[in-house]
Amino acid sequence: MKTEMEVSKKQLLIIEKALDLYLRVGIGQVEIVAEILNEMFPEKTKDVSQWDMKKKYLDPMKEELFGLSGGGSFGICNDVVSDNAKIAYDLNKTIQKFIATKDNHSETSVWHDGNLLKLGSEPVVVIKDTE
Repeated sequence: MKTEMEVSKKQLLIIEKALDLYLRVGIGQVEIVAEILNEMFPEKTKDVSQWDMKKKYLDPMKEELFGLSGGGSFGICNDVVSDNAKIAYDLNKTIQKFIATKDNHSETSVWHDGNLLKLGSEPVVVIKDTE
C-alpha cells in the first residue's frame, strides 16, 4: 500500500519530533520523555527540572527494563532494537534531510546526512515538495 500525505511545515516538524521520541525510547533513551514533558507542560514542570525527573523516575525504569545506567542506551544498529524503531529512524532521517535542504541549514548540520544507514525493513520514504 502506498499513501500520500500533504502536511504543513509545522506538522512536518511535529512528525519529526514524534519520530525522534519514538526511536529514542526504542533504543533505551527514555530520558527524552523528561525533555518532552518540560516542553509540552511548562507550567506543570516549572518547579521540576528534567534532570530531577530523569533521576527520580526515568533512570530507575531504564535500569529495571533494559539493565542500562542513566546515560546508557543501545545503538540504533543493535540487534535488541526493534524493527519499528529502525523504521522510525529511517523516516526521521529522511524528514530531517528534507527540512535541512528546504531551510538551508548549514552544510555541517547532521540533518543533511539523511539516510546514511538504511536500517528498517520498509523502503525509504520519498518526500516531494508541492510548492
